[in-house]
Amino acid sequence: MLLETRDQLDISILSAEKWIKSKNDIDTLLNTHLSIEHKTDGTKLTVVHVANNGTIDDWIIAYKNSIFYANEFKYQDMKDIKAKSIGVSQYKIVLEHFANLGKCNIPVGYEYSIEFLQRKPTLSSNYTDPHHLVLIGYCPCSYKVEFGTLRTNSKVMMTEFRDSYAKEMSIDSPNKLFNGVLGTKESFEAGIINDNLRKEFKKSDISWSDPEEIWSGICKLLLSIESKYGGKEEGVVIKFGNTILKVQQEYQLDKTARARIKAKTQMSVEDENKYWSDVHKLAKKFTQECNTGNFEMRLEKLSKLVANENLKIFHSKKNEIQIKDDIQLSAKLLIRKALEGNNGCLVIGKFRILTTAHVAVINEALKNFDRVLVCLVTSKETKATLPLRRKMLEMTFGNNISIIETSSGFIGRIIQMSPFDINAVYCGSDRLEDYVSQCKKLLGVNVLEYERNENAISASKVIANLDDKKYFRENTPKQIHKLYDTLVDTYEV
Repeated sequence: MLLETRDQLDISILSAEKWIKSKNDIDTLLNTHLSIEHKTDGTKLTVVHVANNGTIDDWIIAYKNSIFYANEFKYQDMKDIKAKSIGVSQYKIVLEHFANLGKCNIPVGYEYSIEFLQRKPTLSSNYTDPHHLVLIGYCPCSYKVEFGTLRTNSKVMMTEFRDSYAKEMSIDSPNKLFNGVLGTKESFEAGIINDNLRKEFKKSDISWSDPEEIWSGICKLLLSIESKYGGKEEGVVIKFGNTILKVQQEYQLDKTARARIKAKTQMSVEDENKYWSDVHKLAKKFTQECNTGNFEMRLEKLSKLVANENLKIFHSKKNEIQIKDDIQLSAKLLIRKALEGNNGCLVIGKFRILTTAHVAVINEALKNFDRVLVCLVTSKETKATLPLRRKMLEMTFGNNISIIETSSGFIGRIIQMSPFDINAVYCGSDRLEDYVSQCKKLLGVNVLEYERNENAISASKVIANLDDKKYFRENTPKQIHKLYDTLVDTYEV
């Protein structure tokens, strides 16, 4: 499924296994004209074409909203990056590609979703020919650049001119395998458009009598096809009509297998914690030394500091290049979070009824931070009241706060959802120990305890006394008083 999000185009593809609910669905797949292409295993970049002057400034290139700048990876030699890096310095390859591209005959003002086949310890496909760029799709977009982050407002991803746009950018488009109808041996063979697939098809022993066996055999066959970059691909993408499905290798869904891959670059928990503590300590030192100029200038200075550092940090499974990548990535985050105007904080709660105590905490956050994110936690029991709880916050604070919703109080996940950087999390004394534990490994995130006024009234108490309108008005902000009757009906007082 291709989803429109506030920040960027979210390319989420439904698994065919989840899409298939009955034998009729298998029959649909086997008897519908469809196309199949390889699904590459890399990191998805957001690339916005903003001008066409033939320079690197024509492009904004970002991963997970974080923009890459031309001079931030000077600490690594390109030859070493290609041979040894498993981290962020590989994006220097991407930057140099676009810097050398010249003028490009593709639409300006468009977002291009590009997969970069980088080496990364969390990726499963071990390409023998990595570092290629693959154009997945494109769409017109508006965008905003703020504090080194890119936010795009995109709608539906398009692929009609993908091959020609990829050629203009001197990059690849997905490797096409099949275009036709799967259901019979004859129709399958007629639809093959990939030489490796044709070769493996001739050796296959698919039983073409039972639909379930046909589908299972075809999936196995498709997943066996070698990638043109060497090794096996993550899976395949199947398209018909407005439906897009994926079939993945088993190890892509196996958490144990993925953990084994990640463990290849990890030491024991104790040694790993010591390593990251040392990395973060040095990153903080560098951040203090890169405290003047705009973000791009600070990153260029950081690059020089990392390049000249005589490393005393040890990791038994990483080389010097990989350690320097970890230092640069950590320091870049801290430098960004230290930019003037980018001091954000998080307040988490259910807010079943917005009380004056809640308002006091959020107002304190607004006074001490540039931006405030309020996260509405919703359980099964409170799902029905979500619109009302959100409305109370909006009525009280308007555009002064940002609001997101989650079903979990896991802080790491909430911060990933945030539209801006979070430097601190507010919490009460009852949550302090849990929040401190959760934030221990979140770089640059502090936990701030707010002291509850001993006379403060909780939401539970307001709900218990909702039949007393005066009590309600005394313990809730005036902006929501007009909702009194609605709240009484909601909580069935």
